[in-house]
Amino acid sequence: MPELLSYWMPAADAQQLQRYLNDQIAAMVDEGGGKLAGLGAVPLQDVDRRSANSNTS
Repeated sequence: MPELLSYWMPAADAQQLQRYLNDQIAAMVDEGGGKLAGLGAVPLQDVDRRSANSNTS
């Protein structure tokens, strides 16, 4: 769903949304008993924010 990539949002808002969505994806994968794989996203509006997000676990 393209709207979840949030390229249209200001960088700070996109970072907050992407962090929430990535956390939710990670929780679903953890609960999936090895049957699920997750694909996260990072805000691409701002390279520094993107780099900071890629270092979170």
